[in-house]
Amino acid sequence: MLALALNGPHLIALAAQTEPSELETRFRTEYPAANLRLREATVNVQCDAVVTTPDYTANVIFSTLSDKSQFIREYAPGKELTKDETAVALTFTPANYFSVGKSSQVSPYTVHGVKKGTSNNIGARGIQFLKITRIVGAAYYVEQRSVDDLLKSPDFRVKSISSSQNNSIEEVQIDFAINGWFDNPAVKHRPESAQMTLLPAMDWAVKDFQVMMTILNDDGSDAQSLKSIGQNSFRQHQPQGYYFPTETRHNQQHEDLQKPGKSSEQPEQVSITNVRWRIVTDAQFTPAHFGLPNAILNEPLSTPQSASNSQSPNQAPRASHRTLWILVANGIGLIILICVVMILKKKQS
Repeated sequence: MLALALNGPHLIALAAQTEPSELETRFRTEYPAANLRLREATVNVQCDAVVTTPDYTANVIFSTLSDKSQFIREYAPGKELTKDETAVALTFTPANYFSVGKSSQVSPYTVHGVKKGTSNNIGARGIQFLKITRIVGAAYYVEQRSVDDLLKSPDFRVKSISSSQNNSIEEVQIDFAINGWFDNPAVKHRPESAQMTLLPAMDWAVKDFQVMMTILNDDGSDAQSLKSIGQNSFRQHQPQGYYFPTETRHNQQHEDLQKPGKSSEQPEQVSITNVRWRIVTDAQFTPAHFGLPNAILNEPLSTPQSASNSQSPNQAPRASHRTLWILVANGIGLIILICVVMILKKKQS
């Protein structure tokens, strides 16, 4: 439809506008309530999973509680592992992030790292945080962004939308455009195309998606192409009525645009079982849950600390770094004094 405005005796064209189809209107109308139901299923949930990649197969426990998330991974040695460990746990909260690991089932956990600030950022921590979110929240995530976030973005535009039947289940295919996929402006990229398939009968859960973008160099030139593909399966859990993923598949395919023929991919399959609701507590997201003192969150660690050598309430206070330096300095001073006395005695004799 062409929008017109009256300018004196003349009509002028303002912009070409297309009215949304009945299907798009239905999608935008029904999705907010459906999204609330999908998100309710991830507010307090814990599930077991088997994660399979070309590098390793791992047993994982995913846990989320409101804005906190965690995964505990047990694995066999794989190409991507640099430590000989049997388990690693990563915990994310709005206030901090910490990771721990242990070398055997009976050994204590050792702290790998502590970081203040939000966990949802770009980098290794941000990638792991998004991985947990994308798996547990697979029903409402498309690559780096949730569907409701896309709908609220003023630059989100439906290019085409259609409906079809697959084994008597309605599927809605949406081809859309968006100006960006990352909140961090440091990640320079150009969106190319995006499609998603939703299941209206399952609270509009995301069955699959495909996103293509070009990653840019600092000077704006093309660096690499990125294709991100996601596929999900769901089942309804009773008596809650929640639709929760039973399997997610995700693959990122990279192609170096400055070195033709150089490409890579990162496939990952997650099979989810034994989903449990309303059992996760705040205590689970503390170092004490892993037998470590909560005080480690006060400042980043400079050296690893294990549960076995952490101070218990019944132990005498340990010497601080300042106290140790004072003791060392006093010892050096005493040695120098002894040497001076011996020299003076030698001269007198």
